[in-house]
Amino acid sequence: MASSLNVIDVSRITPADSSGSLTLPLTFFDLLWYKLHPVERVIFYRSTDATRPFFDSSIVPNLKSSLSSSLSHYLPLAGKLVWDSLGKKPSLVYSPNDAVIFTVAESSADFSLLTGQKPFPAAELYPLVPELQNYDDSASAVSFQVTLFPNQGFCIGVSAHHAVLDGKTTTMFLKFWADTCKRRQDQTVNTSLPRDLIPLYDRTVIKDPKDIETEVMNLDSVEELDETVALMVPEVLAAIQTITLELQVVSVAGSTRFGVYGLDFGWGKPERVVIVSIDQGEAISMAEGRDGNGGVEIGFSLKKHEMEALIDLLRGGLRH
Repeated sequence: MASSLNVIDVSRITPADSSGSLTLPLTFFDLLWYKLHPVERVIFYRSTDATRPFFDSSIVPNLKSSLSSSLSHYLPLAGKLVWDSLGKKPSLVYSPNDAVIFTVAESSADFSLLTGQKPFPAAELYPLVPELQNYDDSASAVSFQVTLFPNQGFCIGVSAHHAVLDGKTTTMFLKFWADTCKRRQDQTVNTSLPRDLIPLYDRTVIKDPKDIETEVMNLDSVEELDETVALMVPEVLAAIQTITLELQVVSVAGSTRFGVYGLDFGWGKPERVVIVSIDQGEAISMAEGRDGNGGVEIGFSLKKHEMEALIDLLRGGLRH
């Protein structure tokens, strides 16, 4: 029987303290990721105490209040990615009353299956990831979803626009949010922000390596550029035809240096952290081993027959 998801609530979480607006133009490096699909993560926490009453009275309120407080230090995340018709390039714009979408849900899925070592259909993870709001002229930077698995645990789903949040920045924010949530439950009075989690918004320190952004071109320059590109087209097409079909490009999502298994919101360290969006392209995920013994956790999303072949290959390699 297929699992089901019941959406309990969808709310807007605003920063607890925001006195004004903020605009951050995307850098040359950010623009490389502007049209990439959202980066989607799910962080699982095992807890047999995760009953619906405890979920409603403790887990959700603590996550919401600490998220609101954390957004005060990361105001742009509550804003929108905007590119108006007169703008030279997209900008991340925060205005008072902007907010992130926070979804609360309950799932009938098998928690142990999703956090175990055996392969399972990637579609089982899709309902646990929140949608990132997109409009004709803007897009949300990030959205969150917390999902209960009654008497088994819960998970936090994150969907982030890659032009705004890379893996390092996403992890920085999640660490600060987790630290804030845990301290509130422990009633620890400490409002200082760890130095390694302090965001930097000064765009003047980020330089285009060839200063292309400041290049001014007249009509003659544009025509010369058109002619140069036209001359290159046959050469480029010929080069593409020489690429063999066996060539495969694989990207890596995540890093062993992010420390994702240290994300303790007050209910212990994660049971498992999954980057769901590797299913949308030729990618694998990577993280440090959960046990902290120096191992590496690698995630794959493959067709069933490909996964079976990979498992056989790994088992054969381990035997030899």
